[in-house]
Amino acid sequence: MRKAHPSQLSLFDKRPATRVTSVRAWHDVQPHLSPVRAAVFAALRVACTEAGRPQTATEIAERVGAAGGRCVWKRLGELVRAGYVVEADTRECSVTGKSVLTYKPVDGQ
Repeated sequence: MRKAHPSQLSLFDKRPATRVTSVRAWHDVQPHLSPVRAAVFAALRVACTEAGRPQTATEIAERVGAAGGRCVWKRLGELVRAGYVVEADTRECSVTGKSVLTYKPVDGQ
């Protein structure tokens, strides 16, 4: 029997609950974004929902992983200019410990 990939969920793993409104918003936004922007936007939305607060670029990069982590800063700026994301406030980053800007999805996105 083949072993599952380490990141693959089994039938018995608990999945985080996703709000129906988040799913609807994702389906509205996703067709209008490039795959990389869509991945960063999705990571931001999930992270903000799970943490209950806006996220820093480095926190989002941690979620995206090493392969896409370096592009997060650029994509967040593009998402802000496109109106999908807003700059929220500054706080201490949980990864770097520095006081940095945070981001959150625009309400209704």
